[in-house]
Amino acid sequence: MKKYLCFILSLSTIASLSAQQIISGKADKAEYMIGDRIEYSFSIPQTKDNVVLSTEYKFSDTLNMVSQSCDTNNGKINYHFTFASFVEGNVVLPKYIIYKHSGASALYSVNPPIVKVTIPVIDTVNIEAKPLKGIMKAPITFKEILPFCIGIVVLAGIIVGIIYYIKYLKKRKQNALLNKKEKKVLVAEDIEALNALNALREEHYIEKNQTKQHYISLTDILWQYIYRRFDVNAFEMTSGQIIDSLRNGEIKHEDLEKLSDIFSVADFVKFAKHNPSGVENLRVMQESVDFVNATKRIPVAELEKEKEDKI
Repeated sequence: MKKYLCFILSLSTIASLSAQQIISGKADKAEYMIGDRIEYSFSIPQTKDNVVLSTEYKFSDTLNMVSQSCDTNNGKINYHFTFASFVEGNVVLPKYIIYKHSGASALYSVNPPIVKVTIPVIDTVNIEAKPLKGIMKAPITFKEILPFCIGIVVLAGIIVGIIYYIKYLKKRKQNALLNKKEKKVLVAEDIEALNALNALREEHYIEKNQTKQHYISLTDILWQYIYRRFDVNAFEMTSGQIIDSLRNGEIKHEDLEKLSDIFSVADFVKFAKHNPSGVENLRVMQESVDFVNATKRIPVAELEKEKEDKI
């Protein structure tokens, strides 16, 4: 019985081996020096079924794999491997077996080549002795000179800054001397306002369809006059706040009404896109002139004269 069993196993082994197709792997050359790249390749016919590549070879210091790749060309599957060996002697490259992906039967068995790895021989006897070279100067890198460049730029900036500061101080001193020599004549606030209103008329903003700009300039003139005349910072107040600040008995009620009307029309133009008629524009301009004339400072001499006339 045992004889029959051994016979059957032998037949099955022979059948499986005969089912495999043995192919030969190729190396790009037969002899290499230690550390050279060993190019190893083989090809199989391309099939519809997926195939699996397997090997029982265990890589060690004797043979190291550098890279592997696979491609198809001209109906073939081409396998490429790169190895490197650092041990002298004959080296057997790995044996690969290709299986069907869906089954366990082997399709191909790769017969690996044997390559020779040698150590290069150096003739130390007949080698030509060459004179020793002098000490080489290491090149200066940009990283080494960068701190010096930054230092030079900073120093130049400091020097330029000092020069400009000295010029600034000199110019400031000259301006101070000129200001001492010049006699500055302060124009009265009512004269300043009336001159500005007259200049505003000559701009003809309304005729140029620039009504909003006309009323912006008009309110700026009155704000400046109120600031100088009554010490009220009209530039940072609303129209209502300005009127409330001036209700201190110094200004007559009818003059405050004129000022309120001026600001009301100006606000409608600036914020509500109101387009006043020609008559309204003339009235507002005349009210501005009347307000300045009615609230201007009266010189002390004129006040005393008025008192005398009343007596």
